[in-house]
Amino acid sequence: MNQFKSFTTPNQGPSISHLFFADDATIIGDLSMENANSIKRLLRCFYLISGLKINFNKSVLYGVNLDHDEIHLTASVIKCQSGSIPFTYLGLTVGANMNRICNWAPVINTFDARLSKWKTNTLSIGGRLTILKSVLEALPTYFFSIYKAPKKIIDILEAKRRRFLWGSDENARSVNWVSWDQVTTLKAQGGLGLTPLRDANVSLQNGGGDLKQRNIVYGDVSFSQYIIYLDVIRSSHIKNTVQERRNTWLWRWKRQSLDQNEAQQLHNCQSILAQVHL
Repeated sequence: MNQFKSFTTPNQGPSISHLFFADDATIIGDLSMENANSIKRLLRCFYLISGLKINFNKSVLYGVNLDHDEIHLTASVIKCQSGSIPFTYLGLTVGANMNRICNWAPVINTFDARLSKWKTNTLSIGGRLTILKSVLEALPTYFFSIYKAPKKIIDILEAKRRRFLWGSDENARSVNWVSWDQVTTLKAQGGLGLTPLRDANVSLQNGGGDLKQRNIVYGDVSFSQYIIYLDVIRSSHIKNTVQERRNTWLWRWKRQSLDQNEAQQLHNCQSILAQVHL
């Protein structure tokens, strides 16, 4: 159809026209009146085929390195809102300099909000350690998987975890019974098994850890325990891998095949789209 000019990534990379996540859709392309009118026609066609109407009052047009007046004019053609960078999308800050401490405020505020709900004095050290492992370690995971945290942010979050574990606050200090290095050492090595946030950030930046190293761990769990097929390829220890598999779980990513009704619906939809001319 070639009605919409998408965004082409540099270095002969692919062209990106849209991204879908759950019920959210992002359309990416050059800012022009032709593209704006094409978007309107495409969304109108989608509405006529599916019966699902787009709510333009909740839609926002953003521009990268573009004049705000031009963005606002194009948004008026689509009849949606115009926005500016940085903005928040799916809980993440987009377009901001994440090397600046202020842009990590959502993570710090989330830590503070969770800690304010718990009474430190009513929990034992074991209870606090359980909360640190099950809740506070997971809070920054989303940001850590996308951005590399500055050292200052890691220090701030680690300080909050230390104060919570030992029952102290900014006004009153308590006894630290063991060093923080001991707290973040594996249980098998005599520590308490808490994961250092810097290690967690580096691991998530690498897509879950350096898979070339079998001794990479997240907390007390080895990645090779879950990525069993990698071990088969690398070491061919099929017997050991099968035994390991019994103690873990696997995701089923493969979708079931289309049944007859779904296949017919897909064929009908393709037939309708083939006859559409914008």
